[in-house]
Amino acid sequence: MIKILRENRKWGIYLNCLQPLLIYLGLQMIVALVLNITPFFREYISYEELNISEDLLVVVLSSFVGIFVYLHILKKEHEIKITEIIAGVNWKVIIRVIVITLIYQILFSGLISFIHKTTNIDVLYEYKENMNTLAIRKTALSIFYLTVLAPIAEELLFRGLIFKRALNVMPEYKANLFQAVVFGIIHLNIVQSLDCIILGYIQGNLYCKYKTYLVPIVFHMLINIWSVVLP
Repeated sequence: MIKILRENRKWGIYLNCLQPLLIYLGLQMIVALVLNITPFFREYISYEELNISEDLLVVVLSSFVGIFVYLHILKKEHEIKITEIIAGVNWKVIIRVIVITLIYQILFSGLISFIHKTTNIDVLYEYKENMNTLAIRKTALSIFYLTVLAPIAEELLFRGLIFKRALNVMPEYKANLFQAVVFGIIHLNIVQSLDCIILGYIQGNLYCKYKTYLVPIVFHMLINIWSVVLP
């Protein structure tokens, strides 16, 4: 009986850490619903003329709203101020982040290339299909989403809300691994998920080292910029 209670408590802890993820998914569902039931969007917005997809517009709008929601919750739950999010960063730190980004991308690209050459399997196929589903073309809106909105919103959600909650109930290394795995899983395909688990862990370490969200945000932006420039 005691063992069952302990197991239930453990699952309760994990579910509590994942509650912010419900906000993330809920925002996307609400935005998608509004876009589909509002006459203005259905009658006057042509996605083809704008060269965007409805999926892209959903993630753009939900990420924009999410930034303010996540900041509000961080302030309420952890008494974090806006100045703390961007404090403690100088050019030396930025240069280190750039170097880490370059090393990681070179190693990961080399690994993918090696697997493709030795097995003749296109391991990036699912990733490419996922990007096509979102219709991430090199438009101003898609580039803005990938390089600005998504990094800010996702860092506040995963390295902010989820990581912070996990840190309250488990050791730092476990909390970091937990948020990284969740970050990877939501990307929905094997290659990108594995990539994002590693990236999420690195970003968690960057937050722990510098005690500011700006460093993992910059790292996330650089990673996404690389994917835009060299898809």
